[in-house]
This record gives sequence, C-alpha cells and structure tokens, in this order.
Amino acid sequence: MEAFVSFVAPGFFRRDYALLMFILMMLVSVTLAVCCFVFNNVVFNMSSEFVYLAGVVLGFRKGMVILLIGCCCKVLLLYLESESVAWMLYMFLDSIFYFLAGLFFSMMLYVGLESISASEILFICLNKITVSMVSATLWFSIMGDAWFPGFDILLFRLVAWPMITIPMMTVFLFLLRTGVRQSLQQTLHTT
Repeated sequence: MEAFVSFVAPGFFRRDYALLMFILMMLVSVTLAVCCFVFNNVVFNMSSEFVYLAGVVLGFRKGMVILLIGCCCKVLLLYLESESVAWMLYMFLDSIFYFLAGLFFSMMLYVGLESISASEILFICLNKITVSMVSATLWFSIMGDAWFPGFDILLFRLVAWPMITIPMMTVFLFLLRTGVRQSLQQTLHTT
C-alpha cells in the first residue's frame, strides 16, 4: 500500500498514515461482509468497530471519511439484505452513535496515537462494550422487539461479538501505533 500511495501521491502516506490504514481496513471489512453474506448468507460486519475507532483515533474531520464509508457499507448490505425501513434507520443511527461515542472517548485520552499505552488501548476496547450495550438498547427502542429476543441480541453483543472484535481492535491499535511511530521517525530522518 505504501508503494502504491508513494507512486500516486508522494509523501501522502507519511502525512496521513492512520487515515489510510482506516480506509484500508474499512474496505477489507466491507469486502469480507459482502462475501460472507453472498456466499454463506451470514451477516458479519465489523465496520462499526472501525467507525468507533476512527472517532477515537482520528477525530471529527478525518473520522467523517470513515463514517461515510461505513454508511456506504450499510447501504450495500441493506441492498443485499432488503430489510425493513426500521432496520435501515437502526443501522444508520448505530453507525452515527458509534462515531459519536468514539469522539466522546477521544476527549478522555490526552496523548497522541504514537504515545498511546497498553492501558489506554484497553480503555478504548472496554468502552466499546459499553457502546455495544447502549446500541442494543437503541435496537430495543427502534425495533420494538419483545424483551426475550432482544435479550439474545444483548447477550450476543456482550459475550460473543467482543470475543472477536476486542482482540482485533487491540491488535489493530498496536499495529497502528507502531506504524505511526515509524512514519514519524522516517519524517524526522528525511528533514
């Protein structure tokens, strides 16, 4: 990816490394979600996790790019699933909520991405569970489901989904931190 971007726009990769990594991960997430749905009829969409992380790491201006890609992903999946209007409303509100929650938690971090510690990464990942709980509550209020089916969704959001997403988010943040540090070192050596 660095070679391609350096050929197309020299110096851009070093300036916006984190944004490009988020765009790459969103595109991988969208591709994976579409393939899982088309080939196995399984919904496996991790774009909300990257929208949340974009709010935390990138902030409002750059994070909006990731939110827009996430919303386009929702449109594509809704087109494939052909669900109801209430489901579409929930999916868009869910993405916006994840982004706003990420922006809120970014105000609690006082260091840049290159200086983020393991405890702060754990803080970001554990707050994702809180965001998932509130998102499941939003599901109840919009979809109007009975309590018992909603309990299954809440249980999935609290137990099963974090077992997949929290390790993925942790590894992604560690790799992103390492990449940003290397990018800063390369910038310092060239100047």
